[in-house]
Amino acid sequence: MQSRKDKVKKEILRDKEGTIRTVLKDIPQQVKDFLEIEPGIHKNLIFKTFEQRHFATSNILVDGKDIYYNYTDCNIAATLNGRYYIIKGSKKGLSFKDGKLQLWYGGNISNFQTCITEIILHMKWNFIESFAINYITKSILEKIFQGKVTCTRDIFRLYLKSVRFKASTEFMYQAVKMHNLSKIEFYRLACSAKSIDHLLLAFIQNRAIKNNQIINDFIEQTRLLNSKIDYYWSDKRILAEHELATKEIMKYEMDLLEDYKVEYPFNIEYPNLSNQYDDKMPIQKYSGEKDCSFEIELLDTMKRVFEEGTMMKHCIYTNFWHTIKNLNYIAFNIRYNGKIATLGCYINYIRYETRDDIEGLMEFKVDKSMSTHAKLEINQLYSIGNQPPGSDIERFCNDWIKNMKPIQLSKSLKIEPFVPEIDPIFDAQFQEV
Repeated sequence: MQSRKDKVKKEILRDKEGTIRTVLKDIPQQVKDFLEIEPGIHKNLIFKTFEQRHFATSNILVDGKDIYYNYTDCNIAATLNGRYYIIKGSKKGLSFKDGKLQLWYGGNISNFQTCITEIILHMKWNFIESFAINYITKSILEKIFQGKVTCTRDIFRLYLKSVRFKASTEFMYQAVKMHNLSKIEFYRLACSAKSIDHLLLAFIQNRAIKNNQIINDFIEQTRLLNSKIDYYWSDKRILAEHELATKEIMKYEMDLLEDYKVEYPFNIEYPNLSNQYDDKMPIQKYSGEKDCSFEIELLDTMKRVFEEGTMMKHCIYTNFWHTIKNLNYIAFNIRYNGKIATLGCYINYIRYETRDDIEGLMEFKVDKSMSTHAKLEINQLYSIGNQPPGSDIERFCNDWIKNMKPIQLSKSLKIEPFVPEIDPIFDAQFQEV
């Protein structure tokens, strides 16, 4: 008994008087030539570097107003005995019959861009410009087949109507034409816009909207805050609004964080390098005291590390908080002359021991539970958005950490061994045995 799909396929593939069948993509001649080569080592070596092993075939059949289209991905496959053959892969297809469009094989119109392009070229629908093909939905394609679309602007008018966006068709046409704006990218930006016309005008005026990290970050923030962006704002205004949104989100998120404080087993030795710098860089006081040239703040609470990562736009919280909490990492906020940076250091735990064959103390890198001292090793030093902090802050931090002597631990980090609890019933049974 034939399935419905087989009946449809037979109906489509049969030739009738008045039908025009056209092969749009045939098996490449290079593939045909390769398959005709006699099996052997020579053919196997050619196949190793054969570039045409993946290809596609397609054909279209026009029967009056009805149109049938089929597209098949193909590959050259090899058997264990060295025989080569064509294997068919995924398929796409559509039919337009009795004024209705149907997609085959469970297809989605978003995967039909290549197919639609082939159909447009074959049908000589020159009124459709290539940059608009990405915006053709199933309903729009059906209207094209019905003859209800006569120009590219009709496609944008119907698309805006389908997604219920209020915007100028002409603005849409010009913005997409100028910047090759994809449907997905436009929809993402439009959902965050106070005025879609303002968004499109920003593209027409060549404002830096695409691939703008601040804009991308701001869009994610508007989703959380249920707010909108006016893309006609100046760059300065957008930056200021982005900072306000960052602080508002941070306020809500910090309320959800526990007030965990890290207790390091040592006291930080702050630098005394005033004699090593010129008069423009006097260093007198540290750790947030007034009138100091360099300000150093230890980031030792969960909320403060989170705040640092959010305001500085880097990964100190997301990637390193767990390591900080486990006393394997330490972070500082560094400020100098209006500049700001985050310094992150690994904590290397060491132990000093004596050996009979060597005079003096020997330094061994050990687990922190066996250590007596700690050394800091710079891992990263970044300003806002992982940018370089400037040579002055960089030189200061390098001198401070590299010249820091091993810090003696102020308390033991001995880890108690884990002793599992024994089920009393199981314990009693064990004793009886």
